[in-house]
Amino acid sequence: MGKRWKLEKPLAVITSIALVFSLTIAPGVASARSAADGLTAGKAAPDIPEWAVDDGAVEAPLAPQAALPAKYDLRDTGVVTPVKLQNPWRSCWAFGGTAAAETSILSTLGKTYEETKLDLSERHLTYFALQPVTESVDPTQVGEGIHTLNTTDPNASFDAGGAPIFITTLFSQGVGPVGESLFPYRGVDAQGMSNFRDLAYFDADPEKATRAQLASELGGQDKVDVFLANQASALSEQTGREITVQQVLEYYEDVVRAMFVNGGAYSKEDDWSIPELNSAGEPNRLLTSGMVLKDGSVLPEYWNGDRTQLNAASQAAIKREIADGRGVTIMFYADQTGTYTMGTPDDPLGKGYNQYVSDTTHPADHGVCIVGWDDSYSAKNFKTEAPGDGAWIVKNSWGSTADKIADDLGNVTGGGAYGIKNAEGEYTGYFYLSYYDKMIGQPESMTFSSNLAGSDGFYTLQHDYMPAFGGFYTTDATTDVVSSANIFGSDEADATVAVKSVSTRTPEANMRVTFAIYRLADTAKDPTDGTMVYRQSETFEYSGFHRLDLDLPVLIEPGQTFSIVSTVSKVGADGARTYSVSANQGVSKSYAEYYIAQGANIKAYNEAVVNKGESYLYRNSERAWVDWSDYIAAIPKVEDGTPGERYIDQCPVDNFSIKAYAEPVTAAEADELRLREAKARVDSVEDAANAADELERAKAQIKTDIATATVTVGAAVYNGGKAVKPKVTVKLGDVTLKSGTAYKLTFANNKKAGDAVAVVKGAGSYNGAAVKTFPIAKADNPLSVKAASKTIAVSYGSPVTKAKAFKLSGAKGAVTFAKASGNSKISVSKAGKISVKRTLKPGTYKLKVNVKAAGDDNYNPSTKSVTLKIKV
Repeated sequence: MGKRWKLEKPLAVITSIALVFSLTIAPGVASARSAADGLTAGKAAPDIPEWAVDDGAVEAPLAPQAALPAKYDLRDTGVVTPVKLQNPWRSCWAFGGTAAAETSILSTLGKTYEETKLDLSERHLTYFALQPVTESVDPTQVGEGIHTLNTTDPNASFDAGGAPIFITTLFSQGVGPVGESLFPYRGVDAQGMSNFRDLAYFDADPEKATRAQLASELGGQDKVDVFLANQASALSEQTGREITVQQVLEYYEDVVRAMFVNGGAYSKEDDWSIPELNSAGEPNRLLTSGMVLKDGSVLPEYWNGDRTQLNAASQAAIKREIADGRGVTIMFYADQTGTYTMGTPDDPLGKGYNQYVSDTTHPADHGVCIVGWDDSYSAKNFKTEAPGDGAWIVKNSWGSTADKIADDLGNVTGGGAYGIKNAEGEYTGYFYLSYYDKMIGQPESMTFSSNLAGSDGFYTLQHDYMPAFGGFYTTDATTDVVSSANIFGSDEADATVAVKSVSTRTPEANMRVTFAIYRLADTAKDPTDGTMVYRQSETFEYSGFHRLDLDLPVLIEPGQTFSIVSTVSKVGADGARTYSVSANQGVSKSYAEYYIAQGANIKAYNEAVVNKGESYLYRNSERAWVDWSDYIAAIPKVEDGTPGERYIDQCPVDNFSIKAYAEPVTAAEADELRLREAKARVDSVEDAANAADELERAKAQIKTDIATATVTVGAAVYNGGKAVKPKVTVKLGDVTLKSGTAYKLTFANNKKAGDAVAVVKGAGSYNGAAVKTFPIAKADNPLSVKAASKTIAVSYGSPVTKAKAFKLSGAKGAVTFAKASGNSKISVSKAGKISVKRTLKPGTYKLKVNVKAAGDDNYNPSTKSVTLKIKV
C-alpha cells in the first residue's frame, strides 16, 4: 500500500504484429449480474465466513470428449510460426515458450501466421524474466525476482537457463509479450554476425573454426577433444567398425560449414541487455502487445516419481491442448551425442530427426514446443526401439534451412542443418520425440485474451514477482476453512479505475477458487474490515496461473484501499472440501551456493520481498487474520545441512499470487458502474421494503462529475518559500460547493512564483477532478538601505567602500549604485565606492544615491534612495 500504480500501456504500433491490434476488444462496461451471479447466490453455512461462500454449483467432472485423431499437426492449420535459432545463448526455454505463445495467440485471434506475420521477442522475455524488480517498476518490492550469480556480465540473463514457470510468471505480471521488432534477438550494437557464423572465417581454417564452434556449444575448449574421442568410441561400438577422431572432426566440419552457409546468430560478445527505461522515461519491462495471459496451465506431470509409469492423463491433456490450438512447452534431455537420436545418411551422428531416451540418468536440459502428434509413428524408427508406437511432433530452436530469413539488417538468421527434411530436401527444424522418452516433463500451455487492451493501458496490482522456481509452499490441507488475501491501494493513485479481472495460482489440478473483493474502511485492521462488493467462484482444471474476468467490474476510487480474498479448496467425490493456501517458493543465494559447492550447475537464485500489510492468512478455527510476513518468518528451517536460521533462508516464500487487473475509466463510465452495482444489490434484496430502501441508496451513489465546475482562485503572492494557498471558490451553476464536503482541495507547484495548480477532487456526491492553473506573483523586494554613519569621511585619492558608506539588508538579486544628485566632483561607482577629486575644497557635502536590487525568480526589482553626508 502507499505506492503509485504503474500503468502498462499496450504498444500502439508493433510492425510484426500490427494486425493483432485491429482485432483487440475495446474496454467497456460489462452488463449487470443476474440474481444468480454475484453476492446474491450461495448461503453461508454456520461456520463458513461470507467471503468463502461458494457462489455456484461445483462443476461435474468433464464429460468424455470426442475421440481425437490418430495424427494431428498444428502446422496444417497455419497457426505455427517459423522455426528460429536460439544461438548463441542457453535460452531454449524462452524460444519454446514464445513459440507456444505465438501459436496460442493466433488461435485466439482466428488468424494464421501468413495473415499476421506474428513474431514475438524472445530477448525481452529472457532478459526481464531473469531481472529483479527495480525502483521504477515497484518501489516496495525492489530486489524481488531472479538474480543471476554472475553480477559482472550484462548478458548473464541469457546464459543462465530457465524453465516454463518463468514464462507464465512474467506474462501474468502484464509484462509482455512484445513484438520482435521492438527488441530483436541481437545485441544493442549489432555489429554483425558471430565469427562462428562467418563463412570466410571458416574457409580460412576449417578445423580451427569447427573447434571454436564446438567449444562454444560444449562450454570450453578443454572439452572438445574429450567430446570427439567419446563420439568416435560410441560410433565404433554402434557400427562395428573403427571410427577415428579425425573422421568425427571432419563430419563436424561439414556440419559447421552448413551452419555458416545457412546463416546464424549474432555475437554474444555484444551487449544484449535492455535499458531499464525507454526514451519516454517508462520502464521497458512494463510493455505488452495487448494480448494478456489468461491461463498459464501446468498440465499433469508426464511420468510418475521414479519415471516407471507414463501418466495417461498427461498425454491426453497435451493432445487436448494442441487440438484446441495451443502449443505445449516441455523440458526434456536433448541428446547431442547420437546415443539416443536417429540420424539420416547425411547426418550419421544423429543430430537429425527423432529421439527416444530410455534411461533416467540425464538432466532435463532443453525446452521446446510440441505442436502435434502421430500415434502410428513406429517404435522401430528410433535408434533404440521404443516400448510402443507414437511420437510428439516437436518444434525446436536450433534453426532450419526451410525457415531461414533475412532480418531487418539484411543478415540471414534462423538457419541450421537440423531436423526432419521436407520434400525439397530442406531441414525443417522439427523432430519426433517418442511418447515413451523418459525425460519428458513440465508440460505447460497458455491462453491469452485482449480484454485488457484498451488504448489507455491497464494496471496490474500485485505483490508477487518471484517465480515458483522451487515449487509452491503450501499449507496442509484441512477441512477447516483457510483463506489468503492481498490488500491493494494507494493515496497516490490519481485515477478512478475498474477492476476487470482477478487472478491466482493454484498448486494442484481441479481446485475450486472463491474470489471476494472488499472495499476497506479507512481504519481497516484486516482484509475483510470493510464492505464485500463482489464474490465469484470457479473451478480450474489445471494447476498454474488463472485469471478470472469479473461478471461486473468493480469500481475503485482514487485513494480507496481494497482487498482480494481467495479461498482455494478441493471437493472430493463425497462432496467434502479441504482447504489450503499456497505461495511461490524459490531458491536462496546461500542455498544455491551450498549446492554449487557440491557440484550442482546453478546460475541464478531468488529473492522474495514480503512487507507487512500486503498479504494475509486466515484460519477459521482461530477466527483471525495473520500477516503473511509474520507467518513465513516463523516457518522452521528444514535440517538438511544447508545454511540459514529459518526456512525462508533456504527457500524464499513470496506474497500470495493474487493480482488485480484494472483499467482507468471516465466519469461517465464510473457513474454507469455505480448504477449497475447498485441495481445488482437491489436485485439481491428479498423483500420489497428493503428493495425500496436499497434503490434510494443506489440513487444516492450516482455522483456528479466535478470537472464541469467553475473554479476561481484568488490572488496569490510568493511567501518566502512557504506553500501559497489562496482562496478557491468552486461553483456548479449558481451553487457554491463546500470544501471538505463536496471536494478536497490540494495544490501543486505552489511554493515559488509562477504558474501553480489547484486540484479539486470530488468527494461525497461528486467524483472526478477539476484542475485550475493560477499565477503566484513575485513578492516585493525587501531591500532596505541606510547611511552607514551620520558623516562619512572621504580622503583625496582614497575611495570609501560600499561597506563603509551604506548599511544594506534584505536585498534580492544583484545590487547596483548610481549617483542621483550632489557635487559634480563627488562620484559613486556601480559597485558603491565613493571618491572625490583633489580640486574639491575640504568641507561637508550632501550626496543622494539610488540603490537598486535587481530581484530574482521570486522577487520584483526595487530601487531605494539614500542621502549621505560626505565630509571631505
